[in-house]
Amino acid sequence: MRKKFEEEKEEVIERVSLMWERTKTPFSKKMKFAFVELPRFRKTAEELETNVDRWLFTLKNLSRLKDRPALVQGKIFEKLFELAEIKQLTEENMKQYKKSVLDYYDVQDAMNYARKEGIEEGMKKVIQKCLQKNMLIEDIVFLTGYSKEQIIHYRMNNMQ
Repeated sequence: MRKKFEEEKEEVIERVSLMWERTKTPFSKKMKFAFVELPRFRKTAEELETNVDRWLFTLKNLSRLKDRPALVQGKIFEKLFELAEIKQLTEENMKQYKKSVLDYYDVQDAMNYARKEGIEEGMKKVIQKCLQKNMLIEDIVFLTGYSKEQIIHYRMNNMQ
């Protein structure tokens, strides 16, 4: 019994399920919990073997790491370290960062809107040229992806 207790003492991740006391049956097959006890994780960077090891090591040591260990690589870890750096910004720098993010999204939105408008204008010119060449409406629908009703509406409102 003593050995089992010692082994349990070393477990870092404990999985827990709720159970009905009276019937000793699971409360839910879907609702489960995982408890992570980071102080119990004692591996060094050189001892990391699995992705779980890498995550536990990174989460436990994030505040102390100056550089990312070679074994802790990949896009998800890049994002984690980026977020950790952002979290360390001063209040003033955080305001500047948030403003720059909002500015970036404003520019992206403007570009996407302009692109959409440009595509719509280009399609109208294509429809106009097709109608000038007396192409069948079904062919214009096929070429542009617009509906027959949209083509007819465009012809009625834009052709003299």
